[in-house]
Amino acid sequence: MFVLINVFILLFFSCFWGRFDFKSKVILRFLIWSGLVFSFSSFYINGVDWTVYFSKFSYEDNYYLFLSFEPGFVIFLKALLFLTYGNFGGAIFCFFMITFGFLMYSLEKYKINEPLFLAGLILACGYTLILEQLRQFIACLIVFVFLINYNKNKSLVRLIFGVTIASFFHISALVVIPAVILCNIKNRFVFIVTTIIFGILFVLFLFFGLYILEQIPQFAFVVRKINFYLEQNPTILQLGWLNLFVLIYTVAYVFFSYSIERNSNANLLNRFIFVGSIIFIFSGTFPFLGRMTLYFIFIALYIISDPKKNWRIGNAIVVNGYFSIFLVLNFSSYFRNDLAPVDFDNLNYCFLNLFDNNYMQKIATENLPEMLVGE
Repeated sequence: MFVLINVFILLFFSCFWGRFDFKSKVILRFLIWSGLVFSFSSFYINGVDWTVYFSKFSYEDNYYLFLSFEPGFVIFLKALLFLTYGNFGGAIFCFFMITFGFLMYSLEKYKINEPLFLAGLILACGYTLILEQLRQFIACLIVFVFLINYNKNKSLVRLIFGVTIASFFHISALVVIPAVILCNIKNRFVFIVTTIIFGILFVLFLFFGLYILEQIPQFAFVVRKINFYLEQNPTILQLGWLNLFVLIYTVAYVFFSYSIERNSNANLLNRFIFVGSIIFIFSGTFPFLGRMTLYFIFIALYIISDPKKNWRIGNAIVVNGYFSIFLVLNFSSYFRNDLAPVDFDNLNYCFLNLFDNNYMQKIATENLPEMLVGE
């Protein structure tokens, strides 16, 4: 319910976004930004991952922090804690101020339907990426900006620079580099076949190759992260309903890729989404792959929210309808997870308690997971 309240408000504004003048949009941006910062800050302690952050950043020294989390996030949150005199809730409030501010500033530059993008993002990732996975939320924002710029300036060096920065907040950002390299294959047929083959080989590697890679010190951190996710979610070869639904898109892209690439001015972004769909299909077997697909969801939302896209009415209805169903299914999948910390009807806002370190300590002690390792 918490997510849906935010989504419905944003969808209402999205219906009239194109009719607002410049001054009205400035006012609405500020109201939306303020509302999202207050809403997610107030709701933050309903999650679980914050207890790990709170405990580790309160009691562990820097050496163990850098072992548990990516260095960029450690430095960033440490800086926020310094600015808020060690108040964890204040640091989280500042975190959402900065991240939502950065996102909305970027969306304004791209001239898209900003409330529509935000509504889709919150519906798909509100309970997970934004509320819980703070490190990857930063990484997704950085990757998103550099990918959109790369689509315009084609500077691979700048993209690699941006992805490298993002990887200092969440290592999963590195998946973007091989994905973009695949997207730059000139021949459409070769791109599709190569992407599918690489997807299958990657899955086989997860089954058989991690032990070998673990012996190489330079890859130890990455492998440790992957192994953690695999241990949390036992590997079973399966496809859920959401995976099968994404498979429909993958098959449709294969059959209609010629028409898609002929009539689109965003071929690289369309290809990028196709790569993401291949990864998503296997997330039923390896749930942690779902985390990697978040970067691709940002790009899909960008395309859907772009009012300048030249689609026929029929195509627009099909694509928008399909993606709307995907977002709803993705949202509902959260509540099918028995381990999900937030119930659907939870509307427990705790804004003032967020700034009470004693209260936060009490709740963290009660809810702290047994496995104190990073996401």
